[in-house]
Amino acid sequence: MDSKFYYITEFARKTSISVRTLRYYDKIGLLKPTYTDESGYKLYTDTDLVHLQSILTFKFLGFSLKDIQTILSESSLDLTKKLKEQKELLEAKKDQINQIINAIEQVESSLISDSFNYESVTELIQMAHFNLRPEWVSKYLSTEDRKIMRNIAKQSYTKETLQKLADRGWTEEEHLRHLNDYKYFRDKLSELVKEGYKVESIEAQELVKFLMDMNNRYSQNDPQIKEGMKKSWERFKSLPESQKPKIYSIPDSEAEFIRHASMHYHQKLNGYTK
Repeated sequence: MDSKFYYITEFARKTSISVRTLRYYDKIGLLKPTYTDESGYKLYTDTDLVHLQSILTFKFLGFSLKDIQTILSESSLDLTKKLKEQKELLEAKKDQINQIINAIEQVESSLISDSFNYESVTELIQMAHFNLRPEWVSKYLSTEDRKIMRNIAKQSYTKETLQKLADRGWTEEEHLRHLNDYKYFRDKLSELVKEGYKVESIEAQELVKFLMDMNNRYSQNDPQIKEGMKKSWERFKSLPESQKPKIYSIPDSEAEFIRHASMHYHQKLNGYTK
């Protein structure tokens, strides 16, 4: 398609983005003008307009400029695909906001009926805190995935244990680290099985140790949290395959591999290896 050319002031006017912001985006390499004229003036095009739209969409979704830069550099140049991905993220955000609006309406109804319960406010706070977190959740779990995992947690942990987890007040960075660690575990497990490693290999044993350390960080060696984790996993395994969030779903061959590798690890730890 034909592209128009815009000097920075014209581009700023057209997009309602300040010249200062555009210059900053240029400086950090997030949005560099496509061309430079003979006098050294930078020129933006309609393609840059689409690129800017992507940046603003991801900013609205809570991504940092650094993360946006990574996403856009790795993303396909296919405009249709880019817009589809952004639309899906915005739809997920809309669903999250609608859930919170529904929860607020329930609290309002309880006020009108004189049956006000402060626990409903507590649940509303937890829902808002969980649903409005930025990309570290949406990157890995869809709205439906989060709903499934939340229900499993409610069924698997006691109220006291759930309160312990809430009181710990994990930061977003800690949650992101946990999800990234789990993703590393899953990718490494798939790699070891695919490449035919033995359960007693150094690589497999190191992965078992990594998994144990990851779980201990999450549970903080608290017996109640560990029991809840165990029940959560059992409930997760009983779900139909179509309902299991993909990031947590492990093929039977990989599940068997890590199970036998763990058995070998503990046998060796206790001096029972053959």
